[in-house]
Amino acid sequence: PRAADAAADAPGAAEGPPGVAWRVASILPYVLPLIEGLVFGREIYDQYEVSNLLLTVFGPVLNLYHSSSVIPFLVFFALFLLVVRNNKLPHFVRFAAMQSILLDICLMLAGLIISYLPMELQVSMVGGFMCTMTFVTSVGSVAYCMYHTLVGTYAEIPVVSEAVYIQVRP
Repeated sequence: PRAADAAADAPGAAEGPPGVAWRVASILPYVLPLIEGLVFGREIYDQYEVSNLLLTVFGPVLNLYHSSSVIPFLVFFALFLLVVRNNKLPHFVRFAAMQSILLDICLMLAGLIISYLPMELQVSMVGGFMCTMTFVTSVGSVAYCMYHTLVGTYAEIPVVSEAVYIQVRP
C-alpha cells in the first residue's frame, strides 16, 4: 500500500505518462543549456575532430543566440512565463523547461567564475581544465536529461531537480 501511495503522489501521476509529442516538445528547452555549454569546449574541439560535429549542428543556433545580449534574456523570460508558469501544459513539459533553465543558470555561474579568475589561470592548464570539465559536465547532463525525457521519465539531477520540484507544482 505504501508504494501505491507514493506512486499516486509522484508528479504527473494524475496525468499519466506523457505522449510522444509532449516528450519531443520537452526536449526542445534542453537546447538552451546545450548551446551555453558548447562555449566551454574550445580545448575539446582542438583535440578531437569528432566534437566539431556539435558545432556544425548547433553553431547556427549558438551564433543566433549570442548575436544580441537581449536574446538570452528574452528566451529566458519566454520559457519561464510561457512554459514553466503555464499550468495548462503537462507537468512533464514544465519540469523539463524549468530544469533546462536551472542548468543554464549553473553554466552561467561557471562562466562567471572562470571569467573572474586571474588571466594567468584562465589561459593555463587550470582554466583549460575548468572549461573542459564544464563542457563535459554540461553536455553529459543535457544528454542525460534528453534521454530520460525521450523515454518519458523525469531526469533526476541532485539539487537541480529538487529546486525544479519546488518551482513547478503539479
